[in-house]
Amino acid sequence: MRTGVAGTGAGYLRRPSLFLCVALLAIAAGAVAIDAGASNSRPATVAITASSSASTTADIAVTAAPPAPAACDTAPLAAAVAAILGAKGARVGISLAELGGTLPLKWSLNGSAVFDAASTYKLTALMIEAEGIAAGSIDPNGLVHFEAADYEAGVFDDYSVGVGFSRNVLAYRAGHYSDNTAGHMLVRDIGGGTALNAWAAALGATGSSFFDTNATTADDLTALWVAEAGGKLGGSAA
Repeated sequence: MRTGVAGTGAGYLRRPSLFLCVALLAIAAGAVAIDAGASNSRPATVAITASSSASTTADIAVTAAPPAPAACDTAPLAAAVAAILGAKGARVGISLAELGGTLPLKWSLNGSAVFDAASTYKLTALMIEAEGIAAGSIDPNGLVHFEAADYEAGVFDDYSVGVGFSRNVLAYRAGHYSDNTAGHMLVRDIGGGTALNAWAAALGATGSSFFDTNATTADDLTALWVAEAGGKLGGSAA
């Protein structure tokens, strides 16, 4: 509530009791204007203005709190997705999370269903490396030496046992080209699949088994992205 009282004339300071009486009488007989706004999202405002013959004016403005935000209706989204799936006959897992707003939307369809993680395990490895680099615990120019067990056919084929590649180079190859050998080397560098999954689970990705059996869910991948967007994995430096 905001309340303002304005008065004119020398009597305003000398006769507070008289002014109060006049103000109350004036309010009782005053005009009332109400503007409820064009939509529920606007606050309702009640303004009361009255004046006396002694040039004393009382203005009281009351602003009501805006209504609590309503949850987004996801029915149209669900219907649109169902129509697409019905036409294609696909099995999918969808997970959506808004990053802002007063009531961020979270919606999923088969979000906990398990799928082949494919190359999304590389995303997790890249996040761990970036977090460590931002914290200063990992040297981006430090070398990771290729081992025969790292190899899997991919975009690059210049790996030889014992040859070192900087983490920056491996991250570029894994991130931009989804190179499989680079991805394997990054996972080994951060401690292997066990370390990879323990880190992911701590962020809410509890239904995944990256790299080893290499399975994940849409909800788990969304949890990782939300953590990244929220600055929990090293912030802007990462």
